[in-house]
Amino acid sequence: MKTFTKHLTLTALLTTSIFASSSNYLLLNDMKLVKEERVILEKMTKGVNEENKKKFSKILNGLIHSDSSLNLKGTEITDIRAKLVEIKKLWNSEKDTLDSSSLNEIETEVNQAVELYTKSYNRYLQKQKISTLVTQHMNQTEPNSQVLALYEKF
Repeated sequence: MKTFTKHLTLTALLTTSIFASSSNYLLLNDMKLVKEERVILEKMTKGVNEENKKKFSKILNGLIHSDSSLNLKGTEITDIRAKLVEIKKLWNSEKDTLDSSSLNEIETEVNQAVELYTKSYNRYLQKQKISTLVTQHMNQTEPNSQVLALYEKF
C-alpha cells in the first residue's frame, strides 16, 4: 500500500507540473487567436462585413508583429512566421474582393498555421515532460520504471 501511495503521489505531481507548465507556453494566446481567425473566416462565408475584415486584419498583424491590446506575442518561429506572412499577402490581395473561392484559399492557409502552432505546442509539452522526468530521475535514489509506466498513461 505504501508503494502504491508513493506512485500515486508521484503521478499526481507529474500531471500537475505538466499542466502548470503548459499554461506557461508563450504562444498559447496566439494559438487561441489563430483559431479565432478560422471562426471569423467562417462568418465571412455567410456574409462579409467590415467589422470582421478589420478584426481578421488586426489579429493577423498581431500574430506576426505582436499586439499588446490582444495579448499577442508575435513569433520568431520560422515556419509559423513564414506561414503568417504568406496569409497576410494573400489576405491583402483578396480582402477587397472576397468571394467563396478566396475565402476557402485563405481558410486553407489559416488551417495550416493552426497545425504549425499545434505542432509547436506539442513539442513544448514534450520538452516539459522530458524535463520533469529528468528532474525526478535526478532526485530519485533508485530508478523506478513503474512511475514511468504510469506517466505514459497521461
